[in-house]
Amino acid sequence: VWCTYFDSNHMVFYSQKNNNDMKDPVCGMDVEKGDPIEYKGKQYRFCCATCRWAFEQNPDQFTES
Repeated sequence: VWCTYFDSNHMVFYSQKNNNDMKDPVCGMDVEKGDPIEYKGKQYRFCCATCRWAFEQNPDQFTES
């Protein structure tokens, strides 16, 4: 499985193989490890630093309001 997160400047690929119950809200990949971010009372984890950065810039874009 490959994460491909696009922004206006670059594309980043990360390889991840997990059997998990949490999904990265940015790219939709399954994730199980990493420091979560809490936003509006819910925890989110990310497959890579790029997805985490994108979420931190605009979390409402990736969460249900």
